[in-house]
Amino acid sequence: MIGAEQDAAMDADAAAKKERKKKKKSKKKSNQSSVAFCIVDGDGAVKEVVKKDKKRKGENDKKKEKKKKRRKDADDAAAPAAAPAAAPPAPAAPPPKTKTADNPTGATRLFMGNLPWSITDDQLSEACGCELKAIKRITDKESGKFYGSVFVEASDAAAAGAAVKRSGQDVGGRPVKIAFAPPRPGDVWPPRGSDSQTRQKETVVREKTPRPADGTLKLFIGNVAYEATDSDVRKLFEPVAPIRGVRWVTHKHSGEFKGCGYLSFHSCEETDAALEQLDGAELCGRRIRLDYTE
Repeated sequence: MIGAEQDAAMDADAAAKKERKKKKKSKKKSNQSSVAFCIVDGDGAVKEVVKKDKKRKGENDKKKEKKKKRRKDADDAAAPAAAPAAAPPAPAAPPPKTKTADNPTGATRLFMGNLPWSITDDQLSEACGCELKAIKRITDKESGKFYGSVFVEASDAAAAGAAVKRSGQDVGGRPVKIAFAPPRPGDVWPPRGSDSQTRQKETVVREKTPRPADGTLKLFIGNVAYEATDSDVRKLFEPVAPIRGVRWVTHKHSGEFKGCGYLSFHSCEETDAALEQLDGAELCGRRIRLDYTE
């Protein structure tokens, strides 16, 4: 009996194993599809039918994706590591301002107003009580006439604060005004031609008017000091070419002198001599500019 039971058990195991193989084979075939190819003879009759199994599209696509991923991973591993991008240079920080009790903003540029027309650079430094690194006089664009106001650069923040305290002092008989005037965005400051050691006045070369072919009895005179009088002008020209008449140019609405005018002479020869010998001569502390006019 024992032997018969063992044989029955072995038969059952064999049957189960056979069934599992059958299911596995059936599952494998379910993932495949067959493609039939017909081979025909010369008369068009089917000679042979060939079947070829084809894997399903979904399974084939998965394998392609896996293969593509393995290739990409291999390429990434073989490629050298990219160097990190260099960080852009940090913008240069502006120099820190020195703030003092008398100068809470640390400004070193100052405005000075109500100044005498004939004030010199040294007198401006004396009025501020310190060395000035730069001076920019405010003048009329047309005539070049000084308006009695300037922008200056003090030696440091402490000196600027002390200078502002001197506002209201008497300079040439006038109470001078001194105030902080930090440069605004777009301002060119310090002005070109200025540095911490020297101040070079920026000159504008003006093209001279050609002498009229038949000569002229009149000259234009510019850059005249506000305090200059007819008597001062005649005294300057008398040794070279006596002046017949003087006509000053003034603002249309205010009547204020614009620092320029016209001189008339007795002959063309005197006009030529005055221009040749006195152009750039000093009158009341300023160098006058002469030019031909009709």
